[in-house]
Amino acid sequence: MAFTHLHLHSQFSLLDSTIRFDDLFKAAAEDKMQAVALTDHGNMFGVLDFYMKGKQYGIKPILGCEMYMAPASRLMKNTGSGDDELAPYLPSKSGLSHLILLVQNEIGYRNLSKLVSLGYLEGFYYKPRIDKEILNQYSEGLIATSACMKGEIPNLCMLGDMDRARAAALDYKKIFGERFYLEIQNNGVPQQMMINQRLQELAKDLDIKLVATADVHYLKREDVFSHEVLMSIQSGNVMEDTSGSSIRSDEFYFKPQAVMEEDFSYCPEAIANTMEIASQCNYDFKFDDDQGKKIYYYPKFEPPGGKTQVEFIEEQSIAGLEYRLKEKFGEAGYLALTPEEHKKYNDRLERELKVINNMGFTGYFLIVADFINHAKDHDIPVGPGRGSGAGSLIAWCLKITDLDPLEHGLLFERFLNPERISLPDFDVDFCKQKRDQIISYVVNKYGTDCVAQIITFGKLQARGVIRDVGRVFGMVNSDIDRIAKLVPETINISLEEAFEQEVRLRQLTETDPKMAQLFQVCRALEGLGRHASIHAAGLVISNRPMVEHVPLFKGKNNEMVIQFDMGNADRIGLIKFDFLGLKNLTFLASAERLIRGLYPDLDFTVYKIPLNDKKTYEMLSKGDTFGVFQLESSGMQDLLKKAKPDRFADIIAIISLYRPGPMVMLDEFIGRKHGNIQVVYEFEELRPILQETYGIMVYQEQVQQIAMSLASYTAGGADLLRRAMGKKKPEEMAKQKQIFLDGAAKNNHDAKKAEALFDLMAKFAEYGFNKSHAAAYSVITCQTAYLKAHYPVEFYAALLSSERDDSDNITKYIADAKRHKIQVLQPDINESETDFTVLPDQKIRFGLGAIKGVGQVAIDSILEARKKGGPFKDLFDLCTRVSTRTTNKRVVEALTKAGAFDSFGVNRASIFKTIDAALEMGSSVQKTLDDNQPSFSDLFGDADSTFSQRKIEYELEEAWPRLLELKYEKDTIGFYVTGHPLDDFEDELYRYTTSTIDNLARISSGKEVLIGAEVSTLREIITKRGDRMAFVNLEDRTGTVEVVAFSDIYIENEATLKSGEPLWIKATVEVTDKTPKLILSKKSNSKILPLRHAYEAMAREIHVHFPLNKSADSGKLEILKRFFGTSNDKAGSPVFLHLNSPLTSTVLRAKELIPLNRNKIAELKQLYPENELKIDFR
Repeated sequence: MAFTHLHLHSQFSLLDSTIRFDDLFKAAAEDKMQAVALTDHGNMFGVLDFYMKGKQYGIKPILGCEMYMAPASRLMKNTGSGDDELAPYLPSKSGLSHLILLVQNEIGYRNLSKLVSLGYLEGFYYKPRIDKEILNQYSEGLIATSACMKGEIPNLCMLGDMDRARAAALDYKKIFGERFYLEIQNNGVPQQMMINQRLQELAKDLDIKLVATADVHYLKREDVFSHEVLMSIQSGNVMEDTSGSSIRSDEFYFKPQAVMEEDFSYCPEAIANTMEIASQCNYDFKFDDDQGKKIYYYPKFEPPGGKTQVEFIEEQSIAGLEYRLKEKFGEAGYLALTPEEHKKYNDRLERELKVINNMGFTGYFLIVADFINHAKDHDIPVGPGRGSGAGSLIAWCLKITDLDPLEHGLLFERFLNPERISLPDFDVDFCKQKRDQIISYVVNKYGTDCVAQIITFGKLQARGVIRDVGRVFGMVNSDIDRIAKLVPETINISLEEAFEQEVRLRQLTETDPKMAQLFQVCRALEGLGRHASIHAAGLVISNRPMVEHVPLFKGKNNEMVIQFDMGNADRIGLIKFDFLGLKNLTFLASAERLIRGLYPDLDFTVYKIPLNDKKTYEMLSKGDTFGVFQLESSGMQDLLKKAKPDRFADIIAIISLYRPGPMVMLDEFIGRKHGNIQVVYEFEELRPILQETYGIMVYQEQVQQIAMSLASYTAGGADLLRRAMGKKKPEEMAKQKQIFLDGAAKNNHDAKKAEALFDLMAKFAEYGFNKSHAAAYSVITCQTAYLKAHYPVEFYAALLSSERDDSDNITKYIADAKRHKIQVLQPDINESETDFTVLPDQKIRFGLGAIKGVGQVAIDSILEARKKGGPFKDLFDLCTRVSTRTTNKRVVEALTKAGAFDSFGVNRASIFKTIDAALEMGSSVQKTLDDNQPSFSDLFGDADSTFSQRKIEYELEEAWPRLLELKYEKDTIGFYVTGHPLDDFEDELYRYTTSTIDNLARISSGKEVLIGAEVSTLREIITKRGDRMAFVNLEDRTGTVEVVAFSDIYIENEATLKSGEPLWIKATVEVTDKTPKLILSKKSNSKILPLRHAYEAMAREIHVHFPLNKSADSGKLEILKRFFGTSNDKAGSPVFLHLNSPLTSTVLRAKELIPLNRNKIAELKQLYPENELKIDFR
């Protein structure tokens, strides 16, 4: 007798099942099962993947869902705390019940999608819930079963309430008729057999069929422990017993048919009914139409004036081409274009239009053009292009992109290939702050029910699964963190790969049984879904309400989200658009506003920035690129100094080559560019293709052009060659190689040279880059670089505003601004705006928006009051003119600590002490005004006003110590502005350090460095051996770096590290994934000292230089001699006196030894004016 599993959970029952589809269908095929159903909890996240995998294995996939039924109406949200689903065998405590629904046909699929969607959109309360009202409305095409012990009927049977169980069964029978079944299970839970008996009685009494299920949550019986751990991750519980002995049941596995038949030998009809149900479930997704053409559900775009889409795109493209060429060449230049030049553009335009229209993508281009041009018309910055879409001339004409593809050798077929039918995909960058505005436009234009975001799934990745399982095992957080960090920081690295690369992981499992168990579970759970979230950029737009195509999910902020991921959205024909938020566009727009405000006569726009500006390339050639898009890293700065780019093509190439793989070509590229290496072309046809990259293949488009030029490939065929090379399938590569060689032979090219060229092209494909994308993004690179070269003050002001939430970047950029002699001033209550601003004297004023604890509401209140009444005279004036409800004590304290009131001429400590009195006075004034009572000034004029005559005095306090003042400044702003704790140690930093923190990335692993810095954070941990060590963040004026202080040195230097003093540190550099950190250990001879003791640590001799001139007399030398005598110390250092005259220099060694410390040296310096005494140390 055959059997079908009809109640089964996959990994898409997030944190509730360990079943993966490949493993599932392999097991089903081995057991010769004809069909399998998927019934995940409350969602349809996995149904399409499940369907495709079932078809691949030749096993019928039955789509379904285990629904959550609300105890009353789905709209009621006060029915308990929700069902936590702690185990499949525990009864429901919240009144929430379960119900299995299985799809019979297309109507059933649509109805299940609607029910699941309504569960999220209307019924969500801890879980996505439906009720019998909508179940009755959307029951057609669905089969229902009574579910597990948490089903309404089984739960009532367990409680012995058979009257209500009978009534509930009749309710479902009324809704579904013969399509409702009572579900019996054999799951090892004691109550289940009693429930089964009562269900059998109900089935007989009410004439309802029985069906046997296993409520599958894991594939094999031995997977039960991993499943229990997964459930504990979901619940946040710690497993007190990790031996597995306390597990209540191990029967929720994917049982073979024979086992199920044996389990239900007393009720064979329940087994037979699984096949009856399976035979009624026959839904197939429809991906293609009757002609075999891919189905797409294009949004409705109606051109104006009754035009067809084809007519409209042709009209807009022709007009757009004329506009673009006039914009590019000017009116006179446009008229001077030769017929051949016009023909080149017109031929490309006609060819692209033909392909777009024939492939049916006309509407897609028009939709993208519509929302991009809406953005441009409404001051929403848009990127110049992204991805291969920049290769389309039509996109340039429609203003979708801003780069002429013909000028830069970009290929349309790289984007849209008529020989490979696939939907085009424009990725569009918008200003991050205004991205939501363009999404709102699209939603309003196409309808809220036709637009949705796309779901993504966070997974239990290598490091994450270690942390999750470690917590369940009750491990100490520091130990978990230490083990997780042993996994190399490689994107999407697996545990298996981590074990191959990191010997310490293998050692852990070989020496510690608990670690072996930890990693065994981690491997079992790795890659499973952990949570659902929303794709950062993707939107789908449909021709009909989205729920008619796909089930919906509700985001945390009530966003409408489809339950299929991006790949599956495309598979079912939904049209995806990417709306990416790019911070650099926000920064560019801010810089443009500042420049236009300061120089209104320039008519400056970022869009018109030239890409061939000499001053810009001179700056780039110096490696002066902090803040320049894509060129900020230390490695890139060093590369630019060597390459010395002098044209836009160089920037595109450098960005394309600066990646793992092609980096090996950089020296060759630089050598050829500077004429140190000869450029040789094996075929003359290669010259025009490779000339801009000095004979080196850098771009994928160059491979396509070579194939077209030498082997007569079509443009579409060349794109297929590019894809084949990227995929490296031997059979496809062999086929393409023969096509290439045959084409080269027809063009009379040497066979051996042609074969060598093909092999070189294939090797190149390992690292070739998309030139269209590189070129489009290089535009932003040149725009940011131009701003830095020509408008540095506005550049830094805009940059700092865009980075105000990132204290590390702010620190770096302020330091860079200082290197360019640009001063960044502290916030000021009478000058600061929300963002950083440029002052008339070309200084930058800190923005109020970057002060922690000062919200936008308070800032708006302050700016509005300042606009109406002018600058604030003092703290009392401020508190009477702004709302003390928004600008409250917390806000005023933050402003004080940030130094925003320094212009009042009172120290910060006194202002801080006076805050309560000032706010009290302000509240009193505002209450008078709020009560609509006439003030004394209204009645008698300002001269007699009680408030204006009131004597206002600050509660004077001694100024805060400078270090405390700086600490408060950093607490509120995130970094230092008016100074730095290292400022008093310029001499020590100059003489006794070898690197600043920002320079560490340029230093090789294993090298020793000496740095001066302060501790910003310190986290102490206990090692497995019980030793104390620490992870420290050090900070100087250029950045921050992580330091690992091993126990051997940490214990001795703990007090110094925690002293709060600036430190002098000798450490070893360790670079991982281009990120440097410092290692402190006795093995590497590390040292930690207060920076004020750097003299003592490093210097061995004191050299005092004394000028001999007319003013020098024996009296002054006598002062020096007395100092030496009173300072003599046997443990001191030798002193050498240099007596310098214009003609001679005499060196004398003092007989005394002087202690070499900061205080003694300061005392020595105070003996004479600065220009009469010079001291150095050796």
